[in-house]
Amino acid sequence: MQKFFHLTVTGKINEDTMKVMEQPRCGVPDVTKQHKYVARWEKKVLTYRINNYTPDLPRLKVDQIIEQAFRVWSNVTPLQFRKTSRPADIEILFAYGAHSDGVPFDGRGQTLAHAFFPRPGIGGDAHFDESERWSEYNREVNLFLVAAHEFGHSLGLEHSNVRGALMYPTYSYVDPKTFRLPNDDKQRIQRLYDLVLGTGFDGFNGKGAEMVAESAAISCTPFLAGNPNMGHFESVSAQKQVQI
Repeated sequence: MQKFFHLTVTGKINEDTMKVMEQPRCGVPDVTKQHKYVARWEKKVLTYRINNYTPDLPRLKVDQIIEQAFRVWSNVTPLQFRKTSRPADIEILFAYGAHSDGVPFDGRGQTLAHAFFPRPGIGGDAHFDESERWSEYNREVNLFLVAAHEFGHSLGLEHSNVRGALMYPTYSYVDPKTFRLPNDDKQRIQRLYDLVLGTGFDGFNGKGAEMVAESAAISCTPFLAGNPNMGHFESVSAQKQVQI
């Protein structure tokens, strides 16, 4: 963890490490591993369904925020996202506690949301903890910022250790009105979906999700204890768990 967050590696939980641990963050372990395969969607048009709505915001506002969060990724790739009322590639849910995916939420202030990497079944789905107070502004938890991060996981992105990246593990507020996808996230999503300059775009033929060979090192891992297919925002301050 200390190495991932560019801290002095001491092997002990010191003051700087505690400051990082106390921030709301994503629960995927922040370790560097090399692996050969990473999940991505194999089709260009993805559907999403909002199964229910948080009472914290008007339904129309939630629709607008979710659309805006998907647009973060469609603006830099040929991926398209279409809202539907039928079963979808990406199912969106607001829930308390246990909600039938084997990964229960733990109440307000710790886990904020989680999403599953592309794969058949639950792959791509994004769940938001209803115990949080969701907002469109810099109050409590900003829904746009969390949704945009989680949808990055839904598309196959792991965490980045570049400060300021959308996929950086810790949650921090940025004004959605002026938000621009950082270059690190843009380069990684384009690399994942074969959009490196000069190579064009390939890999989509409507077959769903695939596992794609990745020869270079990935500077993070999707493996969460007990579940290798998801990532989620959480605050670990109460658990005091650390990987050094």
